[in-house]
Amino acid sequence: MTNVISMAPAADSRAGAAALASGGALAWPSLSALLRHMRTSPLNLGRSLTMAVNHVRARRLWSGLTGQLRESPLLEAVLLRGTEAFTPLVRELADRRLSLAERFEVYALSVQTADRLLSVTAQEELRQGRRVVLLAQDGFQIDLGVNEYSMEEGLWSVTLRGAEGVRLSTASLSFLPGDRLLVGCVQGPKMSDALALGEIRRATHAFHGLRPPHLVLAVLKALARCGGQQLLGVDLRVKARLRRHKLRQGYHFDYRTFWGELGGTLNGDGHWVLPLDDSEQRQLSEVPAKKRSMYRRRNEWLANLAPRLRPHLAPSLRPPVDRTAA
Repeated sequence: MTNVISMAPAADSRAGAAALASGGALAWPSLSALLRHMRTSPLNLGRSLTMAVNHVRARRLWSGLTGQLRESPLLEAVLLRGTEAFTPLVRELADRRLSLAERFEVYALSVQTADRLLSVTAQEELRQGRRVVLLAQDGFQIDLGVNEYSMEEGLWSVTLRGAEGVRLSTASLSFLPGDRLLVGCVQGPKMSDALALGEIRRATHAFHGLRPPHLVLAVLKALARCGGQQLLGVDLRVKARLRRHKLRQGYHFDYRTFWGELGGTLNGDGHWVLPLDDSEQRQLSEVPAKKRSMYRRRNEWLANLAPRLRPHLAPSLRPPVDRTAA
């Protein structure tokens, strides 16, 4: 049985999504509503004007998108996020270089691919505003659902949570043309969160030395293998929702080092191609004797990961294929 946790959708968001699902049309949000949601002051004339132009251009394509996704079970789940669900179309989505038309394409593909990959039970739980718990172990859980934070970094997210539901690591993801899964963001808790820091240490021990971001990416690798997707990591220079002043100040998460630790290589398109093999597995002969027991348990856990995920995936999925080539 699929385990879930609630996302507590707003009543107006649920009503709008339900109207669309029943054959109605969800109203495109007003410019003022978008500006308020984006925390953009009307006094910021430059940004307000840019958003006004984007708002008009995107609105012209909205009816085409809803028509394309009319039969989608998961569009309703995405639209439960209300105004936030429209921001990727108006501003940025996953890769800040994407044009308006490309953002609409990635948005539609992200919904359609999730439709194809997830089981009917998982889809229904998402439509009810809940997140699907893929794994639960030792008081931790890894869940999948509509992005709870910035949907501009990806419509979907996979999150590791500890005690009291505290977030330990989240990866945002979108689906690109050509059977590609792009990780658009990796986030952890605030360093001032004492509970989270304690839970990170406990999680690293519980999952045999795998740190939370590596654990979440191991799950994404397994999902990509099951779904026949090439796995990509966003490069910092093309990441959505990243402003130049943050680059000058120094960004707290080193994406390039992280992708490199996972065996990634930067391709000509500005994305990191991540191998789908279990790079976190180690040959026991290469491990110091005092750590072999931990690595043996890690290897066994990783080997059993995909079978544990399969109950939440569509039974019609083709067998895993190698999509590691750039």
